[in-house]
Amino acid sequence: MGSVIYKKLGIMLVVFSITFYLLSGCSIVDKNFLNQGIKWVIFLGLNDKDDYIQKMSIEESEDIASDIILKYADGYTKLNGEGAFKNDKNIVTTENSLIYHIYFASKDDISKIMDELMEVFNQESILVEKYKVDYDFYSK
Repeated sequence: MGSVIYKKLGIMLVVFSITFYLLSGCSIVDKNFLNQGIKWVIFLGLNDKDDYIQKMSIEESEDIASDIILKYADGYTKLNGEGAFKNDKNIVTTENSLIYHIYFASKDDISKIMDELMEVFNQESILVEKYKVDYDFYSK
């Protein structure tokens, strides 16, 4: 009985080893993506920090924020969103948000963008995310 178990374990070990060997050449990352870089994502809520009210239209906010970003970055992709949070009085507040995806900007450039956005939009804080990404520009 014990030898049957050892034979089954041996067979399972051989199958596992072969499978692992065959899959070891596989890669999740597509080798056609030749570039690596940093992608920044900025989430800018449009409510004023003092009274939780949006002071500018979305269109005016987009124009101002986009101009600030283009002073320090070569481009962006902008999305409109809506966010919610509990304010300092524990009241749920919703607000319109602008979401900017930015490539090719240094940490220093992003800091300058954030400083200007904080001042112009009177924000308590702005969420920024940083990702290491593989990318490529598709073309024919």
